[in-house]
Amino acid sequence: MEKTGWYGAFEFHRVYQAVNEFAIVDLSAFYLDVLKDRMYTFAPTSLARRSAQTVLWQITEALVRLVAPSSPSPPTKCGSICLTSKGGR
Repeated sequence: MEKTGWYGAFEFHRVYQAVNEFAIVDLSAFYLDVLKDRMYTFAPTSLARRSAQTVLWQITEALVRLVAPSSPSPPTKCGSICLTSKGGR
């Protein structure tokens, strides 16, 4: 079954495992490590740092929306903070 059908088949554990693997393998091991350097070393008003912050907000929003159907409590709490802030803009 494709990943898009997991919610329809109530296979929430598969959704969680896929999101978790993506966050650990792809984001944490590579992308967030690169962004961390940018966030710590660039000036707060630099375009590169602001771009990194925007991308981090978009990633957070996407992950919250992905897990929302299977775990309503954490996305609700995060959603009230990050999804209503429009990326801090």
